[in-house]
Amino acid sequence: TYSIWASSCKNKAECNELHPSVSVVQILAFILIRNIPGCARSVYSTFFAWFGKISLELFICQYHIWLAADTRGILVLIPGNPMLNIIVSTFIFVCVAHEISQITNDLTQIIIPKDNSSLLKRLACIAAFFCGLLILSSIQDKSRH
Repeated sequence: TYSIWASSCKNKAECNELHPSVSVVQILAFILIRNIPGCARSVYSTFFAWFGKISLELFICQYHIWLAADTRGILVLIPGNPMLNIIVSTFIFVCVAHEISQITNDLTQIIIPKDNSSLLKRLACIAAFFCGLLILSSIQDKSRH
């Protein structure tokens, strides 16, 4: 119902005025579903669980893929065909977010080791690197003056 209402809204001012009263339905539905008995909560959707695993990447990528013109516009790949444009851009959006999630997970395994001694050594190397950059920056700054 919310999607139908949101897509049929013609005027931003009108939508902003009605949004608080319409969004209550979704909030109440979430509260009711969240508080159902435990046996019903033991089952979950693998589809939505998969999206939950890449939710951070989806959030970040929406600003770089879907939205344009400082979030005042949308990406148009296929002019004149908005439905096909939404399907194609959404497919690209989800694929890119999934790949970024995979890359992030792979880099995390490389950068952050499992054992504490390796982690401390790596942190010490990173701290020494940044201290070296700071020293070089101050030397360069003094040579300019």
